[in-house]
Parts: sequence; C-alpha cells; structure tokens
Amino acid sequence: MSEEEKIKALAEIKKYLEQKIIELNKEIDMIKTILSIINEQLVAKSFKQIEISKAQIPKEAEELREIRSRKGELLGTIQITSNTIRITPSPEIKLTQETRPFKSFFIKKVLDGMVQKDKKLIDSGQLQPGMEISYDILQEGEYIKEIIIKNYGSETRLKEIINSIRWALETALLSKK
Repeated sequence: MSEEEKIKALAEIKKYLEQKIIELNKEIDMIKTILSIINEQLVAKSFKQIEISKAQIPKEAEELREIRSRKGELLGTIQITSNTIRITPSPEIKLTQETRPFKSFFIKKVLDGMVQKDKKLIDSGQLQPGMEISYDILQEGEYIKEIIIKNYGSETRLKEIINSIRWALETALLSKK
C-alpha cells in the first residue's frame, strides 16, 4: 500500500469514526430522553401509588357524641368510627346486664335482631362473612363500662342504635329515681 493509499484509507476511517460518533451521540441523546421519560413516569406512578395506598388506609375519623335525655341529663357518650360504635353509659345510671329495658329492648330486640338479619343476609349471599354486626359488653364489676358494636353497617342502623340506646338509658335512669 502506497503512502497516498494509506492517507486515503486513514481519511476514510476518520470520516467513518466521525460519522459513528455523530450517530452514537444521537443514540445517547435518544437514550437520555427515554430515560428521562421513564424517570418522570416512575415518579408519577410512585406518588400515585402512595396516594392510593394512603387512600386505601382508612383514616379512623372519630366522632364523639353525648347521649342526653330529653331533660338534658348526660346519659353517656358515643364514639363513632367508620365501622365501630363505642357506647359508654354514664356511671350515675349504674347500668347492668339485667337493667330493664337495656337487656329486653336494646340487647335482645335491637342488637340481637340486627345480628339475626345479618346472618340471614350471609346465608343468602348478600353479605360477606365477617361483615356482620357483632357486639361486646365490657363490665367493671357488675356494671357495664362500655358497649362495643362492630360492623354496624349503614347510617340507618347507626341512627337506630343511637335512638334505641338513648331511650334505653333514659328509661333506666328514670326507673332508678
């Protein structure tokens, strides 16, 4: 190969390498653009997932209400969350499991009635097991300290429970006087 041919070959190689650098720089720019888009999407999706995760975690917004008689006497308090009601009778009432009409009306007719309705709904497939109403009565000695009602369901049921416990507590208080 002559000197002139070598120079010509080197010039072609140089031209090829310069062209290759231009192409590779374009490819690098394209890859950077794609990477930037991917990063933006990841950031957007990550925040969206966090927002969804926060939305899926129910904030137990708690509402505290007083239960008062028609004369304004404090009968107890009610703490309400999305699926739980906590009823704390006033200590002055000295409410027991046997106090009338607490047991005969509020427990047997109202709460046990709702339990039976939910069992029928589960049996017919209209309510998922575990979503039925349930309740616990916490006592301190012979006196009721708290009534915890879980999975009360609808706003209608909530109103029925509140109205029923108000009437039962008021009637129990009147019978003690």
